[in-house]
Amino acid sequence: MKSKFKKSYLLGLVPVLFGTALFSSSCFENSSTEEPVNFPNESNVSVTFNDENINIEDIQNEDCKFIFLDLINKFKYEIIMQKIVSKDFDNYSMVLSWRLKDKKTGQVSKTFQKSFPYGRINKVAKECELKIDESKFTNLYASNIEKSDILSLNLDNNYALEIEEIEADDTNGTLKIIYHIIDKTTNRISSSYLKEFSNFKVNIDKLAKRVKFTLKSNISKIDTKPSEIQKDYIVPFDFDKEVYDIDIYNLVPDDNSGTLTFNYVLTNKNNSLIKSNEFTGQIKHLKTSQGSKLSELAEILKLIQFKLKNKVAKTIFASSVTAEDLKADNYNYIDYDYKIINLVADNNTGILKIDFKLTHARTNESMESTYTISGFKSKNSSNPSVSSKVRLKLAHWNVCNFGAAALPNGSNRKKKGEAIASVIYKQGIDICGLTELDSSDVAPALVKMLNEIETKEKTGNVWNYVTGDYSRSMGMSISQAAHGDSNADYLYKSNLVRPVVTKGKEGLFYDSTNFENKFGGNRNEYTRTPFCVKFELLNNVISNKDFVFGISHFDGPGVKSGEVSAKVGGGVGSFEANEAYNIPNVFKWMEKTFNDNDFVFQGDTNIPNGKWSSVFSPKNGEQSLLADNDENASSLKKTQFEYAQPYDKIVLKSSLHYSNAGIYKLWDFVKDNTYYWEKINNYNDWFNYCSNYGDVPASNGAVYGYISDHCPIFFDLHFGN
Repeated sequence: MKSKFKKSYLLGLVPVLFGTALFSSSCFENSSTEEPVNFPNESNVSVTFNDENINIEDIQNEDCKFIFLDLINKFKYEIIMQKIVSKDFDNYSMVLSWRLKDKKTGQVSKTFQKSFPYGRINKVAKECELKIDESKFTNLYASNIEKSDILSLNLDNNYALEIEEIEADDTNGTLKIIYHIIDKTTNRISSSYLKEFSNFKVNIDKLAKRVKFTLKSNISKIDTKPSEIQKDYIVPFDFDKEVYDIDIYNLVPDDNSGTLTFNYVLTNKNNSLIKSNEFTGQIKHLKTSQGSKLSELAEILKLIQFKLKNKVAKTIFASSVTAEDLKADNYNYIDYDYKIINLVADNNTGILKIDFKLTHARTNESMESTYTISGFKSKNSSNPSVSSKVRLKLAHWNVCNFGAAALPNGSNRKKKGEAIASVIYKQGIDICGLTELDSSDVAPALVKMLNEIETKEKTGNVWNYVTGDYSRSMGMSISQAAHGDSNADYLYKSNLVRPVVTKGKEGLFYDSTNFENKFGGNRNEYTRTPFCVKFELLNNVISNKDFVFGISHFDGPGVKSGEVSAKVGGGVGSFEANEAYNIPNVFKWMEKTFNDNDFVFQGDTNIPNGKWSSVFSPKNGEQSLLADNDENASSLKKTQFEYAQPYDKIVLKSSLHYSNAGIYKLWDFVKDNTYYWEKINNYNDWFNYCSNYGDVPASNGAVYGYISDHCPIFFDLHFGN
């Protein structure tokens, strides 16, 4: 990611100016009887800009600073009424006007006008022509293209091209490239720009997965049972009907749940040999056998996403976005219409909140909601995109069924979130993966608490989050979302790192395509599949600065229904044993999916003491960083200051160095004054304090039950060239 230097320079010294300078007379005809002042002409005035990384389209009057080239004039005159008259977007220049006021007499000059160049490096960057190595282009998916395959056609030797990120869409055969250029002489860096390539090979299976289904417009979902639906009632959409056909078959109605399930295959019309694998489709929220009519509005509101059409968030301020710049995605646009009601931009944090209404096209049933886009340019730091940090503290914490009910609610200021935020802050953690989250409301609430601490302490740190919603994953993980454990999220310091968008998302779920069933049982996947995010350190000095972080909460300990013994002793079930065994396969998937070779896994494995080496088998340089012994026990007993099992593990595969792998022993929370909002000296202090803000479970539950039954684990990952 590029740095953004606030570098001003004297534009009046540039020998070639864009546009024509408009000269005025040297003085203003004043009605006063005083001797007229001979004001200096426009050649004695220049302009600097507060931040030349702002796009010329966005620059305002207050971003321009007028200066005298002759210091004597600075003491004699004042520059007033300065403003931007016009902008020349093609030549990256702007005409500015101003007047001068004599400090002694108060006389005011006529208006001066002059054209000034602005950020010429941005003009060069905008006109940069990109090309993809044709030898890599034919018969390849966009996701196969690497940064090294992208070349510049017209940059001269004074500039260097740097590709920031590439975003592949194999379903449409397109590739978006975000780049900037560097002036080799001055080391100035341009703004970021977006260019798009198309006509790559289309992945028909991915395209087939995107297909959505509804019913014909004359058939009402809420008045029709699944068993009453015929094949020709079904309308597929979200694919190119001029290029592809869909074959729908094997209709399986379930009138009890109001769901129709069926199979389908997508086929290329021009070549019938090009067809997808078989997929399963569903139409939900139909009339049930009990006669109930189920609304799907709430579910669609949960899934709908808003995206920028032709802009890159990190290159613009949130306040510059209009409703016309946004488009909704991942919803049933056949049956529903959306309307953006209001946009709330926060340029300090780089966040845009979108208030919108979703309305059923036939029934007029509607609901309102808010969607948030982050990652816009931020004004909260003079140089927010650069960090000198070369070491990150990475953590994971199973936070024990943390749902919305445990969040502060009005006057009932429940303390679980504040306790967790306090530990994360006091331990100096930079990225923290959280599992056993029962609500998507938890991560933003924790970010708010952490930012409250960081602001009070004036650290300059700003937290953000990435959400992994299991209802949007696959297989068993989706069913887990309905029974709690709905999310696996990351909290991260946005001034130190950023999530790298991959396949259009900030994070991806492991898809189990290379999962091996080593220990038996009827499950060939994770109970809660690892949620993985590629992070990049915001440091332009070092080269190897990104890695992929995966977190998971394994199947519960012991042998349960559908499970068999792993036959390694200790009552280990085959499900959790297979999950541990497959961590190297998750890393292989990460390497292919994220185009990286530095991998971190942290999670609650539910593998008891002494059995880790029996189920986890390094295959290609994977390292387990926490020894499998009582000292590293990370699950709590209900007895004060006692711990049960070393369930929580860290696995690393990387050429990067690491240090300080460890555990924060959570019982210490009541004696080490970690809690930020109140001084806590012992367990009774904490119990009594929490009792004022909601029920506290008995049996030492103010820690074990009120905060978590697991300790956070962590280690330091070191970066460098």
